[in-house]
Amino acid sequence: MPFASSRTVVPHLVALTLLAGCATDQNYPQARCQVLESGYEITLSGKRGSLSHSLIRAMVEQTYEATQAFHVPRVSGVVDGADVPSEKGSYKYGGTLEFTGKILNVNLHYIDTDRNQLLPLSWNGAYSLIECGARTQ
Repeated sequence: MPFASSRTVVPHLVALTLLAGCATDQNYPQARCQVLESGYEITLSGKRGSLSHSLIRAMVEQTYEATQAFHVPRVSGVVDGADVPSEKGSYKYGGTLEFTGKILNVNLHYIDTDRNQLLPLSWNGAYSLIECGARTQ
């Protein structure tokens, strides 16, 4: 059986390295909460895989820290995605944020009106909610 030449092995190793770097998304288990004048801000954090098109950069910087903040009217019960403001120019949210005691379940998606599809967020999952205290009036 002949051995594979370096012309075929090296490109495959490069492709595997790039793919391994892209598959490293990880959400941290805690959600931070901050009281705002009109509601609350929930911040999720995690690691994301590098999306660099440079082979050297992708090999060196395989992950980066990322955060996502949601402004919600309350931190109890079910908050509909339609009640969570999205950034200007972004798709609106669908789905829910469900607060049960100190647990937050995120099940949100973007409503892609251009392609008529729902795009799940990479932040979906269960989080331990760090209490932000009572609202002051």
